[in-house]
Amino acid sequence: MRNQIIDIWENCNYAPDNGDIQPSLTTYLLDYRPEMPIGKKRPAVLICPGGGYSMTSNREAEPVAMQFAAAGFHTFVLRYRVAPSKH
Repeated sequence: MRNQIIDIWENCNYAPDNGDIQPSLTTYLLDYRPEMPIGKKRPAVLICPGGGYSMTSNREAEPVAMQFAAAGFHTFVLRYRVAPSKH
């Protein structure tokens, strides 16, 4: 496995701050490398960690994203609202 630099950007604040857990999207974007020339498309994957209606599982988020990143994917981890939030 090659070392690749990954830019991590987290973007939160998709909903009014009412005390609920706010949705967030964390992106892991691979930097340019000579073996991946500018303009060459890279695959991407969106990870929505499971865990049920009361939480999202941390073990189904970043560890999964890092495995895809190591395989050359741009990865996105979507954290979404769960209980006690509704809709």
